[in-house]
Amino acid sequence: MHTNKAGWADIDITPPLGLPLGGRGPRFTNGATILDPLTIHALALEDATGARTLWLSFDLIGVSFATSAQWRYDLAAATGVPYAAIILNFAHTHSAPMVNFDKYPAVIAEPPALRTYRATLHRKLLDVACAALRTLRPATVTLHSGRSDVGINRRNRNSAGDVVMAPNPDGVYNPDLWVLDVYATTDGSRTSRPPSPADRCIIFNYGCHPVIAYGFAWDGISADYPGVCRRQLKARFGPGVHCQFIQGLAGNVRPRVLAGADAFRKSTPADLQQAGAQLADDVARVLDAPGVPLDLDLAAVGGWIPGTRDLTRAPSLDHWQAMAARDDELSHNVGQYWLNRMQSG
Repeated sequence: MHTNKAGWADIDITPPLGLPLGGRGPRFTNGATILDPLTIHALALEDATGARTLWLSFDLIGVSFATSAQWRYDLAAATGVPYAAIILNFAHTHSAPMVNFDKYPAVIAEPPALRTYRATLHRKLLDVACAALRTLRPATVTLHSGRSDVGINRRNRNSAGDVVMAPNPDGVYNPDLWVLDVYATTDGSRTSRPPSPADRCIIFNYGCHPVIAYGFAWDGISADYPGVCRRQLKARFGPGVHCQFIQGLAGNVRPRVLAGADAFRKSTPADLQQAGAQLADDVARVLDAPGVPLDLDLAAVGGWIPGTRDLTRAPSLDHWQAMAARDDELSHNVGQYWLNRMQSG
């Protein structure tokens, strides 16, 4: 008899059209078409002592620390799960709303519709977390570990010796792929197997950069290839299976499918499907290998320390004026942002 418990749920967060999309620096592109839906997936785990942890995965670019701290505080108040035991994980898709608006050097005010969408997210993440906790039941949890080569290092040197965005087959990237296979059972026994895919939860973790969709659909809304991977896994294991992606150590990584000899090429819809299918194949391969059964023993610790800022090292006003006068949009916007900040004190 084993005393793990698990519960899961998901909720649609596909935005209305017209919101600015993230992952484009300070540039603004409003979403004009929906390529595939966006979702929050939630997993709740409980050990024999009753200690719990809550993992929420978002098909979004990310949020600021201030926003995530407020969300975690409210989740802790609503669910009773300790603040430090609540994990908010973002897929970092570049084809979702710019909900981390306050992290960008924006030269315009945040659109009211984006604030409204973020408020909707706030309500939905509370709803999906509570739904996951309501479904807690005895479960087996097995850890499977392997690797995937969907990613490739994206920093290399050109002929002049400058570091540029280019494929680097010898560069560092993290190939680790781990998967939690969770089965809801009637008694917590590892010998029983569920009669329905709805009793199975697959959590997979990989460090990748979901930047394929916006290469061919700059104004498209998409969960990118982690979303394709989830759909592929459901097609393989059953439509009722809960498939949840957890972003890992992405860093300087791009999809290998886009890597040429000296540069990354423009993406196509076929690339999106290929990368997602490859990741799904890798997850399935890892699941086929023997795993390690876990008796959960949950604990959490958290803290955050802001980095020291030495304002004496900040570039002068002349530097930002020169940057704001450049022709390229990215430099102009960054320069204008810091001019506004410095001139306003």
